[in-house]
Amino acid sequence: MKLLTNRNFILFFFGSLVSKIGDKLYLIAMPWIIYELTGSSFYMGVMFFLETIPFLFVSPLAGLLADRFSHKLLLFLSAFLQGFFLLTIVIGNAAASQIPIIWIFVCGFFIACGGAVFSVVLNSIIPSMFPKDKIVNVNSSFQFLDSTSLLFGSALAGMLISMFGGFTVLLLDAISFFIICAVVLFYRIKKENIKKIAGGSSWKHLVQGASYVKNHEILKPLLLIMMLVNISNAVVVALLVFFARDTLALDSSQTGLIYTIAAVSQVLLTFFIPLITKTFKRTNRMLLVCLMVSSGGIGIISLSTGWVTLGLAMMVHTVPIIIFNVVNKTLRMQIVPDDLIGRVNGLFLMLSKSTLPVAGLIGGVAAEFIHIRIVFALLCILSLALIVRYWFHPFNQEATTTLERIS
Repeated sequence: MKLLTNRNFILFFFGSLVSKIGDKLYLIAMPWIIYELTGSSFYMGVMFFLETIPFLFVSPLAGLLADRFSHKLLLFLSAFLQGFFLLTIVIGNAAASQIPIIWIFVCGFFIACGGAVFSVVLNSIIPSMFPKDKIVNVNSSFQFLDSTSLLFGSALAGMLISMFGGFTVLLLDAISFFIICAVVLFYRIKKENIKKIAGGSSWKHLVQGASYVKNHEILKPLLLIMMLVNISNAVVVALLVFFARDTLALDSSQTGLIYTIAAVSQVLLTFFIPLITKTFKRTNRMLLVCLMVSSGGIGIISLSTGWVTLGLAMMVHTVPIIIFNVVNKTLRMQIVPDDLIGRVNGLFLMLSKSTLPVAGLIGGVAAEFIHIRIVFALLCILSLALIVRYWFHPFNQEATTTLERIS
């Protein structure tokens, strides 16, 4: 099957493109609006909290819904929900001289709930839309859109806000969700791949999904490794600007170049991910190698002396994470049964999101007491210790985890 001429892939690519651009518009416009309305960092923090909580508590429920009901219906409803609440913010602002901040908080919370459901279900529908041997290519294209939108979408959002204002950008974001609703309706799902769980206790089904991961020889180590990757990345993201300004005395343009170097390298890498996956006989070993290289990048960050070395260090750190994320998603899609895929994805999303704020906070506190270079060095050592732990573990010896063999 040639993906570029496949109906499902064209629809999926277009829908993902619209979704990613909309995400970046929201990411910049919402904090901008809150600051304009309140001028308070506290309210911006409250909004961040309300947008994070649903991913911790709604994701497992979204996985249960994905294993019970139509994926297309859930994608449609979750996209419609997000578009509707964005629209109510825009209409509320137009109807009043100044929209109450509490209404933005309420709408933002429900938008995040819809986003959590959409994310879990989207990762659950892919195995029903594409052959298993093409899933890595599909996930690579999705990662390409994610990296590209990060590089260009934020700049687009900033330009649109300066020209038309934040609420107009939110209106464009709302329209993007209604476009996604229309695209989803045309997805073709292989009926023979659709297995839904029967009725019964929701709690029992949630426990069943968690037990499946806990007892699985591949998924359990994969979950722990993924959490470490997220913890490492969260600490780096939380402390990078402080390190650049306080320790290296970089200006804003030099700091921006660091992020640009990392983003461009991520975009270019996505074209080679399918080829890279074929060079490893064991997919699990490839994941460990990615973590090893990424950990080395953190070590280089701790030794950086200027924006050039820090930019190269960030490239070494972040590029392997892109490979890890694509292969991680692909592996789950290929080995998890259709009637469990939603709950497994919900659990992975919940635990991955829960590590981010905690890791960022711990890293920030640690940097108050010990030199930030030592914080990065310790993070590198801890990451390498986990690699050693699993390098001699059955996880690294399981030959059946090769993507080509599974497909």
